[in-house]
Amino acid sequence: MNTVKNVLHRVGMFLLVLDCVCAWSQHLGLPKGVSLTRSWRLKSTSIGYTSSGPLNDFSKALDNRLLQRDVNSLLLRSPRKAVNHPVPTNLMEIQHIKGRYVDLRGETKYQLAYRYKTNEQVKNHELKDVVRIVQAIIQTGTFKSAIFTAIEEQHELAIKTPPGINRVTYSYKVKKIPPSNELESFVHDRAKNTFIAVDAPFLEALGITYKDFGSKVPISRPRIGMTHKLGQIQKFVEILDGLVKSVPDLHVATKTDLKIADMGSGLAYLTFAVHAHFQKTFPQLRTVGVERRAELAHSTDSIARKLGVEFDGLRFESSSIGDAEQSLLLQKVVPRVVTDATHETDHTKEKIVSKSNSALDVLMALHACDTATDDAIFHGITHNSSIIVVSPCCHKEVRRQLESHNGQITVLATTATDNNSEANTNSCVVHPLSNVLIHGIYRERHAEMLTDTLRALCLECSGYDTKIFEFVSGEHTAKNTMIAATKRASPLTVAKKEAVVKKIHDLMACCGLRSQRLVSMLHLN
Repeated sequence: MNTVKNVLHRVGMFLLVLDCVCAWSQHLGLPKGVSLTRSWRLKSTSIGYTSSGPLNDFSKALDNRLLQRDVNSLLLRSPRKAVNHPVPTNLMEIQHIKGRYVDLRGETKYQLAYRYKTNEQVKNHELKDVVRIVQAIIQTGTFKSAIFTAIEEQHELAIKTPPGINRVTYSYKVKKIPPSNELESFVHDRAKNTFIAVDAPFLEALGITYKDFGSKVPISRPRIGMTHKLGQIQKFVEILDGLVKSVPDLHVATKTDLKIADMGSGLAYLTFAVHAHFQKTFPQLRTVGVERRAELAHSTDSIARKLGVEFDGLRFESSSIGDAEQSLLLQKVVPRVVTDATHETDHTKEKIVSKSNSALDVLMALHACDTATDDAIFHGITHNSSIIVVSPCCHKEVRRQLESHNGQITVLATTATDNNSEANTNSCVVHPLSNVLIHGIYRERHAEMLTDTLRALCLECSGYDTKIFEFVSGEHTAKNTMIAATKRASPLTVAKKEAVVKKIHDLMACCGLRSQRLVSMLHLN
């Protein structure tokens, strides 16, 4: 009877110890699902410092450096596929653990990131608790090494589990590394590599961001509803920066000036962003925003004047895009009309040719309505602009012609059906996309694709390499198509130009278009 009582007493004590260890492992703040309760059989040094030993020396060094804010990085790496003692399954699934300082509302914590195969879990700890947590994980033997780097030192603890031995052994070494005074940022939300800093003064002046004084250090944050707009700004500047670098004449060390015109600048978010970005590279940068609404042009110009010398080269003028010649203080390249005598026909073709010297480097027009985009492109071509970037908005000119066609098709088809006349049906000229264009949404999309394709062909005919692409996600804005054109070093040959003009004529004839503004302005009809 006494023997049975002793056995039950020992089992009860054993279960009590397991419960205590379980509670203790959760107190350490390990990620959800990770517990150290099954590692009770490990015959290794318990948590806490003893007089000597590699693990103790590593832990002491880590503790001291952590409290001095000297640890550049901490890494537990090279997980073992299996160990010869019980280890929690979730702990075996961790690929590595990284540590870094974070600043949470003015208070410094230490973050441990547990990387799994498909996700990452993070946990923020008090500095004084980090060594105990790391030491507990090391003692399970699931990782082959633990490394942390300080300003001039790298500390490495090799973790070994000899076969056939139910314990973990260690070896510890310290080596000198080149001195580094750059500690990883403490900021919890790491700054992305962006072309425009979120704390840029012009963003706050335009009402895109605000200063959050909720922490010891004020942080710039996007205003409600402005996060997507900030993303558009970053993406556009990134695209334009790549285009400028792709043009050899603009991307040279000796060039200090750049001339940019923004047609239909509106609230001028992109105008300010582009000027702020390129002002760093081109000290003599001149940027002009052309806006038809006089009050808006005056308002944005006033903001530019208040932002200091960096924006002295930025100004805004009130004018329509078509009348921009009167307001721009940029030298105009006067186009001259020449006759193409390569065809022996009664009708000669007129082409616009610009002088070789460029008055504009970059022309941009985002969301200029309907044919205003054509006016902007024409302005860029006649000013021999090296780069033309537009994001069209509305395509009413072409859509009206498609709707007119759709009406004609409906009437002709109805007449033929009512009279049951096969002859009438055969005599009808039916639009090849009649069954598509009866739907308003498809007429709109077709008008968009058709108009922008004609614009791209006109640019190609005028000596530009052209691309059409989606520059931001559709969730940011429905008008997210961009036409980007860069001036070629050498013009098209006569034969190639004729081939492009034929493509324009064939496309317009196929779709039943009588005219398109840019085609007419360039005398390509």
